[in-house]
Amino acid sequence: MDNNYIVDGNIYKALIKLSLPVFIAFVIHMSYHFVDTIFVARLGAEYVAALAYVTPILFIIFAIAQGLGIGATALVAQHVGARNKKKAANIAEHSLLLSIILSIVFTVPILIFQKSIFIAMGATPNLLAITSKYSSWVFGAFGVVFIGFISGAILRGAGDMKTPMISMGISAVINIILDPLLIFGIGPFPAMGITGAAIATVLARTFQVVYICYFLLSKKSKLRLNLRFFKFDYHIFSKIVAVGLPASIASGIRSLGMTFIMGIVSGYGAMAVAAWGIIFKVEGFIFLPLISIGTAAITMIGQNLGAGKIARAQKIAKVSILIGTISVFFIGLILFIFPKFFITIFVPDLAVIKFGVMYFTMIAFTYPLMGIYFVGVAILQGSGHLKPVIVAEILRWGIVLGFGYGLSKLILSDVRNFYFLIIIASIITPLYILYIILKGDWAKAVIKN
Repeated sequence: MDNNYIVDGNIYKALIKLSLPVFIAFVIHMSYHFVDTIFVARLGAEYVAALAYVTPILFIIFAIAQGLGIGATALVAQHVGARNKKKAANIAEHSLLLSIILSIVFTVPILIFQKSIFIAMGATPNLLAITSKYSSWVFGAFGVVFIGFISGAILRGAGDMKTPMISMGISAVINIILDPLLIFGIGPFPAMGITGAAIATVLARTFQVVYICYFLLSKKSKLRLNLRFFKFDYHIFSKIVAVGLPASIASGIRSLGMTFIMGIVSGYGAMAVAAWGIIFKVEGFIFLPLISIGTAAITMIGQNLGAGKIARAQKIAKVSILIGTISVFFIGLILFIFPKFFITIFVPDLAVIKFGVMYFTMIAFTYPLMGIYFVGVAILQGSGHLKPVIVAEILRWGIVLGFGYGLSKLILSDVRNFYFLIIIASIITPLYILYIILKGDWAKAVIKN
């Protein structure tokens, strides 16, 4: 399929065409965690707690892999836009090599020190034994995670959003089928408990990676790789790191921020923690359209800058921010009017509902600003100019966590004080990103042909 519509076609249609498969893919990706939790919950509450200890570490690894993937997407997109597919393929090959190296770097120490990490997180001896049964498999498959993120990012940079979506869809179906078979021992399969859940996830993700890598090496791919002629180039390798590292750092800060925020929320009691877990899930779905539009914008910005179409890239930026802001405005309005409904979907407890309703009625009006933030960050990612993104994440979490812990007595006296901190961060950070976008320094490619 020709990619001319990305650099020449109607911008609105191109954004929709590219973002819809991404939206579906991210919904499928979220299903992994939901499906595992649903089946594991039948084993007992302590098994769900075991997943809770593993999740923050996984999110940090996902953040690093995602950051590296953003670097690959931006560079591949810019070279494709410059009509240099040979260089784009070389970037892709070096990105895959880097993913393998990083998977080894992270897998070995985390497998060695996983029990110490879980103890530091507060795991009891009983929970430690259960958690290790799951984590040993999942952590041992970090290579699959890294390669999966990078290979999907490479295809998106080339303008192919459908193949990652298809691979994720098939992978999710495999996970859903294998989970009950391996957890409970249905038919000829042995009952493996939480270990079965881990093996099902690893096998499903492995299929996804094999599928995408096979596609990248086939004639069907828009960016066909040929590993037989691969030659290592330090300058290409360093360029991927230079673009991808800031994205990984920014994503890592975000993941760590979400982890540390639980320390503040736990001060309000178990009901607040339960409410925050629901808030996190609801906002995950709220921001999916933004993430999808942003991912499409990364590809479009990258290819147009690579093609030297600066004015079109700037117009794409404006249109993307406009669509993103409008989409979350209406979602925020619905949440403001019917906050109780979205909480009671998950839990009927009145104390939990109170925390959640208060949050959404106070925060909902900031969602359009978060549209500017999410899409604005994607624009900077597509151009390869990512240092402002790190500044934005430090600013965002510095406000919430810095003042949250520094003014702990005031903050813990009333949960509304904590919500006000989030509001302040949700106003200041998007305005900073908007300033960077309007300044216009991002509107230039980072590649050299």
